[in-house]
Amino acid sequence: MATDTTEKGLENLIAESLTVGAGYVQGDPKDYDSDYAVDLVTSVALSFECPIAPPALLRKRRSHVAQDAVNARGNLLQILR
Repeated sequence: MATDTTEKGLENLIAESLTVGAGYVQGDPKDYDSDYAVDLVTSVALSFECPIAPPALLRKRRSHVAQDAVNARGNLLQILR
């Protein structure tokens, strides 16, 4: 049995290890958008599968984090420094 020691052989070995062994989903290189460094087709599909908090809840959480920081340090100027 011959071993492929080329760069393409290494890429195939890594891709197989990730998709078979680790459960990653292999996308199509044509879907990759280099401007955003993301596979848009796979990202959109995954975004529908992953539950996220509504924007209002995220804003509320951020405001609580900010308020906690102000309470811990005493005033807003100390946080901004």
